[in-house]
Amino acid sequence: MSNKIRNDLLNRHECEFVLSSKGAPSIAAASAAVAREFESEEDRIVIRKISNQYGTNDFLIEALIYDSSDVKLKIEPRPKQKKAEAK
Repeated sequence: MSNKIRNDLLNRHECEFVLSSKGAPSIAAASAAVAREFESEEDRIVIRKISNQYGTNDFLIEALIYDSSDVKLKIEPRPKQKKAEAK
């Protein structure tokens, strides 16, 4: 089961995908599964959320698939860099 909505303003597809797994999938595993399902490259995918119902093996993955890596870098926030420790 999957759902895919186009967002032309931000040049991306907003997707929901159900993945069956014995344990919670990592972000890398979820990204690979979304890339296989929607036939896209992993470097253009952002995983927003991985959730499940208690006691089930089905995980709902919410992902964003950008049209290009450049668009992704412009829109997605960059992780903060750690400050150098004072000596």
